[in-house]
Amino acid sequence: MDETSDMMAGGDCWDVFTMDTGFYLPDYVARNALVDITPYINRDKVDLSVYPAGVLKLHNF
Repeated sequence: MDETSDMMAGGDCWDVFTMDTGFYLPDYVARNALVDITPYINRDKVDLSVYPAGVLKLHNF
């Protein structure tokens, strides 16, 4: 496990973080440890074009 996984398991983790790779993403999703922020992105009209497409794809589940 990585540091973030340990913190989640302990119930004391950051509100927002990024992952170097998508390796742990399926595990976090399976444990309902993540929140889908798509509604907030849409509501606030966040311009995702400023982020590399590969990064967005890697972190999209």
